[in-house]
Amino acid sequence: MRYLLSLSILTAVLVGTPALAYAQNSPRLHRPARPQLNLTEAQRQQMQKIRENTQQQMQAVLTPEQRARLESARQAGQSFKSVMRSLNLTPEQQERLRTIRQRAREQRLAVLTPEQRAQVEQFRQNRPNRPGPKGRF
Repeated sequence: MRYLLSLSILTAVLVGTPALAYAQNSPRLHRPARPQLNLTEAQRQQMQKIRENTQQQMQAVLTPEQRARLESARQAGQSFKSVMRSLNLTPEQQERLRTIRQRAREQRLAVLTPEQRAQVEQFRQNRPNRPGPKGRF
């Protein structure tokens, strides 16, 4: 009995330690929380419209094959960045999508009050540097 208990504890330690080490070093777990902007109902509705319009515009840039790959990757839970990399976009498509995302960001910021924009800007300034676009706002 004692042997089984010791073996169980040893197994738990050996299996659990690598998972714990991974979790502690995982960049996703150390991401700072997004600011709580306390959007009004009107702001939420405006944000939803912007999101829907942006998705429609982005879909229009993609070929039917790219759209199908995008949808299957979304359903599989892949990250946006990895999905976009896998689509093999042409330089023209990349530029058009960059323009659409930038316009959407500007529209989202325009919906916010000055205080909410300040929160977003503070959040962006305080997060660790990373390559690529600087987030949703």
